[in-house]
Amino acid sequence: MFRSLLLFFMTNPTMGITEWINEMKRTPLYAILSGFEVGDVPGVGTFYDFFKRLWASGDKHIRAQKRNRRKSKPKKGKKGEKAPIGAPGRISRLAGGMRHAAKTTDLPADRLFHFFQENIVNVSARFGLIGDCSALSATGDGTPLVTAAYSRSKSTCDCRAQDLAECNHPRIYSQPDCNIGWDSSREKYFNGYHLYMISAADSKHDLPLYPRLQPASRHDALSLVISSVEFK
Repeated sequence: MFRSLLLFFMTNPTMGITEWINEMKRTPLYAILSGFEVGDVPGVGTFYDFFKRLWASGDKHIRAQKRNRRKSKPKKGKKGEKAPIGAPGRISRLAGGMRHAAKTTDLPADRLFHFFQENIVNVSARFGLIGDCSALSATGDGTPLVTAAYSRSKSTCDCRAQDLAECNHPRIYSQPDCNIGWDSSREKYFNGYHLYMISAADSKHDLPLYPRLQPASRHDALSLVISSVEFK
């Protein structure tokens, strides 16, 4: 199932699961590469049951879907620079607290990270592709990941029907883990995630060691602290 899912992302990432199943029936090679018998591929329900096993949480999202609107966008950075951090000293306080944290926090995506570590990172390490693991050097960097043109949500009240322009009632967001961030390279706002990637620095291959989706509004420095502690 996982092999078929990877093949789906590599060949036809824009189509839906139902169409992917039809594609495996029309193109037997896809079924063979997935490890299925030709003419006997899983149904849609089987794939969605498999998705639930990859996400170790009863909630679909990390943040609550029902919440108040964000009143303002993050501040813009100067030309070619990152947006400023909202609260001065936040990074040092966060780093100090997480440095002494003894408890490991479970993440919903830990099953995927475990698969990535055991079957990709460890295999690359055995082939010497990520450098000296006894003295590993790593680097981190973030990049914008756009998911939609704007945040999609629906109201929980009838204020608009009553012609009330100003409304502070909570709304239900379809992608609550996404928000608005500032893209310093393109000098524009975007809606989505901030993909922070920790990669092997001692290797010419620049292979990823720990990919982590952070909120779009999160600063690179904050993502560095959080991702490095989780990675360790």
